[in-house]
Amino acid sequence: MQLCKDARNAMQAKGAKIPSHFKVSALPPRDKALYDILRYIFMTSTPVCHVENREFRRVCRHEIAVVRKTVNDVIFKLAELVERRIAKELRGTTGAIMYDGWSKNSVHYVAIYASYCADVLQRSDNRDMVRTISRLTPLGISPLGSGSVNDDGEENEATTFDAEAYFRYFKAVSFYGLDLGTWTRCFIADNCAVNLQIALL
Repeated sequence: MQLCKDARNAMQAKGAKIPSHFKVSALPPRDKALYDILRYIFMTSTPVCHVENREFRRVCRHEIAVVRKTVNDVIFKLAELVERRIAKELRGTTGAIMYDGWSKNSVHYVAIYASYCADVLQRSDNRDMVRTISRLTPLGISPLGSGSVNDDGEENEATTFDAEAYFRYFKAVSFYGLDLGTWTRCFIADNCAVNLQIALL
């Protein structure tokens, strides 16, 4: 239910009045409509632009219309809250970077995950206990890009698939306050030649 908690925080940042216990049925009509639409978008991967589609609104059970800008604002705020939560949990740990890439329509995408152990508070036999569990947390997904710039200072369109390009891409984890040299114990990937070269960098 962490998504619900983060959605609540994001909605509060937009001025929504949400009770501390976050009972959805107790939300004001506008906030309940926004919550249900956000949940639908996340669970079905529906494009945000559909919220202003006439057919979408026709089948929506809420009488209050929610515009795309409001949904976008809440999603961006929610992303910031999730990123801060991930950074907080990663702090003080070490682990592995797991990654994989695939191409679609001439664009090469790479997904990065952090694999590590985290202490979580769980309730058992009417008492709280701290347990260490393994986590596999997505850190990001994006086109790999070329990593090089042309004479105009713009990134070249051609994607390079060498180890250096991947390693530059991995530096995005510094966004979470991680240093690859100290946090990462190993890289997890398939055994292609590029990945073997990455291990030597």
